[in-house]
Amino acid sequence: MNFKDEYINSQMFSWRHHPLRYVAREDELAYSRLYDYIEQLADSVSGLVSTPSFNQFLLESCQLLANSLDLIHQGYFDAAFYSVRQAGEVILIGTLFSNLEESERKAKYEKWVSLDRFPSFSELSKMLRSKDIEYRDLLEQMPEIDELISKLNKRANKYIHKQGHESFYTKPYEVVSESARRIREDFTVYFKTTVKVCSIFRLAVDPFPILLNDPEEINAVVRGKKPQCESIVYCPPEKGRIDAQGMKLLSMIPFTALCNFRGRMVNDVLLMMLSTSFKGKDIN
Repeated sequence: MNFKDEYINSQMFSWRHHPLRYVAREDELAYSRLYDYIEQLADSVSGLVSTPSFNQFLLESCQLLANSLDLIHQGYFDAAFYSVRQAGEVILIGTLFSNLEESERKAKYEKWVSLDRFPSFSELSKMLRSKDIEYRDLLEQMPEIDELISKLNKRANKYIHKQGHESFYTKPYEVVSESARRIREDFTVYFKTTVKVCSIFRLAVDPFPILLNDPEEINAVVRGKKPQCESIVYCPPEKGRIDAQGMKLLSMIPFTALCNFRGRMVNDVLLMMLSTSFKGKDIN
């Protein structure tokens, strides 16, 4: 039996407790700022090459965060909370894969791909703590994040699993406005904290962005770089400028390019490949 869209829409909106009552308008939620957080996280893709690719998990988490904003905007608040929770779970899996030894990573990845029994979020978090020194160090510097995300996950689960009347769509009309306000507040805090956690996982996989903020670490990277190895430093305008000392240092490194637009990166990569692939016999 085929239904016309108009009929389906009329049926949806005729339902007394439609999520339209919980729509979060643009003036009630800072959507542009929250989308900026996603963009910044997506721009932090790692240059590390691995199988499976961590960047795929990172970008999937960004997509789930974006989906959550669409859902909360439409009033589907329980699904919005769930999408945010998924974002944290997905990037945790990618981080774990990136920090396991080759044999263990292959075994875990096969289980994940084949849809076999896979560890829960809490089990994965414990495994990552035991495997990844950088992750432990980051959490030691920000102990409140670990405690906060645990607390917020428990709060989000109340909406997701429908515990308590606050999580219901079918509330009396007179309490909807105040309930929707509390839901928006809970969602905003949960969203921002999850973005922070995703950033921690990103740095646990590849701490290079942290290293570039420390002149001594930049010097260490420069000293460790082989003369014939190319390097491209991506520094988009919205991330700020490299100071004079950093620019002077980069200018002294052979086969180094500074790129501030993503569209130019492919061109710079090709030029670097050509520059570092020539041998003496090629020009004699």
